[in-house]
Amino acid sequence: MQSFALTCAGAGLLVAWLQNRIVSALALWGFANVIGAAGILSLMLGFTLHQQPWLAIGGILLPRAGNVVHKLAYVRDFFCSGRGNRLFVIQKSLTLFTNLSKESKSTGLQR
Repeated sequence: MQSFALTCAGAGLLVAWLQNRIVSALALWGFANVIGAAGILSLMLGFTLHQQPWLAIGGILLPRAGNVVHKLAYVRDFFCSGRGNRLFVIQKSLTLFTNLSKESKSTGLQR
C-alpha cells in the first residue's frame, strides 16, 4: 500500500513538472518518491520470494529516496540563499564605494 501511494505521488509530481518545467524541484521530488516506491516494492518481493538480491536492492533504494529529498533541499537552500547573499554584498559594497567617492570629492581628498 505504501509503495502504491509513493508511486502515485511521484507520478503526480512528475506530471506537474512536465506541465511546468521551470520548477525542477517537482521532478526531483517525484523522482525521489518513485525511488522510494521501488525500494518498498523490492523489499516486499525479497521477503515474499525469499530472494536476497531483492532485499539488497530494496535496502539500497529505500534510503536513497530520503537522500534525494535532502539533497534537493540542501542544494536549493545553498543556491538561493547564496545568490541572494552575494547580490546583497555586491549592492552594499557598491553603495559604500559610491558614498566614499562622493565624500572624498566633497572634502577634496585624493586617493
